[in-house]
Amino acid sequence: MKCYSLTHPSRTCDKDNVCFRCSEIHTGPCQGPEKCMNCTGPHNAKSNLCPAYIREKKILELKCRNHNTTGEARRMIQSQNMNYSESVKVLPASAELQETVASKFEALMQSVNEKFEGLLQAVNEKLETQTATFANILHKTIESIMQNMYKIIVQSLETNTPPTWKKKLPKNLDLSTR
Repeated sequence: MKCYSLTHPSRTCDKDNVCFRCSEIHTGPCQGPEKCMNCTGPHNAKSNLCPAYIREKKILELKCRNHNTTGEARRMIQSQNMNYSESVKVLPASAELQETVASKFEALMQSVNEKFEGLLQAVNEKLETQTATFANILHKTIESIMQNMYKIIVQSLETNTPPTWKKKLPKNLDLSTR
């Protein structure tokens, strides 16, 4: 861009090249304070917070939405009493609103995080309790199955084992003591 004006395309601009940061004509790094070419506000010409940028954006949105020419869209915005001075008055309120929204969002996120951590801790405690209960039930079930298998083996051996083999059985399977 040459002059960073929002009202005409850079390809048709016949003005001198200016610095987007300070709106002055110079070479080398910019040393001056920020000053917008479009509204003379204390920001650079590329700022999305510029009232002139916001106004031009609304004009283009209105133009596209209603299929109007740029001139018709400008007149419609002006007829809605949306002139430059009102745009400047709205800017601090919108910045203040952004700060309020940001702080409320941060507080909400902190509250959600705290509630989530509490919920996660409760779920973990419940899961640990249920896991311990399940492990206990599983242990008792396995123990019961092992006892039943032992009884079945003992009964099978009592009925099918010749007396000479019973003498050779390990002590824990000795059927003569049972």
